[in-house]
Amino acid sequence: MNFSLWNFKEWFDCLGIDLSYRITDNTPSISMLSFSPAEEKESAWILPGYQLNDSSGFNSVLIHGNDRILFPVASTIEVNNQGNRMIRHYTKWENSLMECIMQDGSLSDLFTLIQKEFPFPFVLMLPGGSIHSKSKDCKQSLKEKNRQQILQAALNAPGNTPVCRTFMFDPTRSFLFGSIMNGTKPIAVLTAYEENHRFQPGHITLFYFIREIIQTYLDFHTEVTPATHPLSRWFQQTIEAEEKALQLPQELTELNWKEDDCYQIMAIGLQADRPPVELSDLYYRYASLSVCCAVHQNTLFVLSHYEKILPANNELRYSSPAATSNICCGLSLPFHGLTRMQYYLKQAQVVLSLAQTSGKHLLRMEDQLVGHLLRQCQNIPEARSMIHPDILALEREDRQNNEHLIQTLYAYFVQGQSSAQTSKVLFIHRNTLRNRLDRIQRFLTFKLDTEEARDQYLISLILCNSEHMAM
Repeated sequence: MNFSLWNFKEWFDCLGIDLSYRITDNTPSISMLSFSPAEEKESAWILPGYQLNDSSGFNSVLIHGNDRILFPVASTIEVNNQGNRMIRHYTKWENSLMECIMQDGSLSDLFTLIQKEFPFPFVLMLPGGSIHSKSKDCKQSLKEKNRQQILQAALNAPGNTPVCRTFMFDPTRSFLFGSIMNGTKPIAVLTAYEENHRFQPGHITLFYFIREIIQTYLDFHTEVTPATHPLSRWFQQTIEAEEKALQLPQELTELNWKEDDCYQIMAIGLQADRPPVELSDLYYRYASLSVCCAVHQNTLFVLSHYEKILPANNELRYSSPAATSNICCGLSLPFHGLTRMQYYLKQAQVVLSLAQTSGKHLLRMEDQLVGHLLRQCQNIPEARSMIHPDILALEREDRQNNEHLIQTLYAYFVQGQSSAQTSKVLFIHRNTLRNRLDRIQRFLTFKLDTEEARDQYLISLILCNSEHMAM
């Protein structure tokens, strides 16, 4: 670990040793002390004050380049002993950080060790503005536009050097920030801010070192590279757990995602004759774009977020990295509510299987749902007898009054029980849809907006009469 004279100055200040100083260079370059001028640029040297014409009134002087710290009372021996004590102190800290990395400690463990000597909250932000990780004492929640200001300032910093700057946010704060690189490409930005302590010049040197330590950690632990989405780990665990009751991650708040926003899942697989390594390559292509994705059983899953409504041509949003002849994709129905995600994971897998069987690049569940369910029911004798009585009653009402109730209910379930999306695909006003849903509810036992209603009625709607399903 290297230091600037500022680190020594602040260390002596904490010990209560009287001094004055002239320091202009904060570049981290000192790694040892010497009693005589040394050729090594990384060595600072200690002299009695009388040996320097402009420092004869001081007992000893610590010099590096054109900068110096002058001590009126402390002897050269005391300056040497206390200076080396500082070097040993921080070397021990550096060794603990490297040991954490080598022994597969978590990023959270590393952050805890960092804060033993760096008393400022800090966060690791992705280039898109979302927060990947943060220290335990980090409580500040910046608006998206504020995070973008910090990111742009960090990415535009000359020479990729750490920057200290005050931003007129609410409240006004000073920030230290610097980019973490993968070759010439920034993959994250490390940002610290003032809370209970004020930044001192020596903290810039420590921050520079901390950035390098986190860079080393991410190089060593490639599976947690920040060129991934903050929800990717939770997404991976959710897929592997295969549980219906999901615990929502805390990162939703940082992303400004809502549990009931509109989501969609794409399952991506290879043609049967392609090597699995191609899927790994595709995963890292998505990860480099900070897309929420995970691999499970030779399938790459991509989670898309669309806020309140699904846009037109939505399958194009994340399909471009997979646009090759060797890749097949299955797109689930859109849905509202991450707690229902397992249902749509299976949908995406089913459509992917159909795409692989037919040799298609991309299939949507919305286009395949009726045909798939009818195929599944072909071998069931008297399948129509399995239609739920509520749907039969609804069908009779439709035949008498031609109110499109069957079509409306089917669209409502297909669109993830989203009124906004349903009115969009049916080309009707939301008030018209609301009136239809109110009328439909009169014939149903289950509440329309529940999972029970969808599970009870969706297959019955398809078995009822496929001609109602034209949309």
